[in-house]
Amino acid sequence: MNDNSDKPDQFDIGATVVLMSGGHEMTVEKIDGSDLHCVWSDGRQIKNRIFRRELVRDSKRKHSVKIHRMASDMDIDDAATELSSLPTDEMTHERFREILRQRFGAK
Repeated sequence: MNDNSDKPDQFDIGATVVLMSGGHEMTVEKIDGSDLHCVWSDGRQIKNRIFRRELVRDSKRKHSVKIHRMASDMDIDDAATELSSLPTDEMTHERFREILRQRFGAK
């Protein structure tokens, strides 16, 4: 029995799917009722075909990779120098956060 991630109604445009019988991973390009328009590459050319939802399942592929940049010692030293050079009346939590966000790109 399929779990929720395999249910046909869970597919969106951009989902990565594979035929129930196996084969190449495909990307859902368009959804037309119960038909999925899929594209894939066989390594030589791009192919496309329309499949009934019931014939494909989620490929379980992860769609994104998160990359975190670590601050170097120099980055930290520069931030510490800037923070320690603030006038006393500007040494607030909010000001520190603003400087650190600017330096390290936090949201």
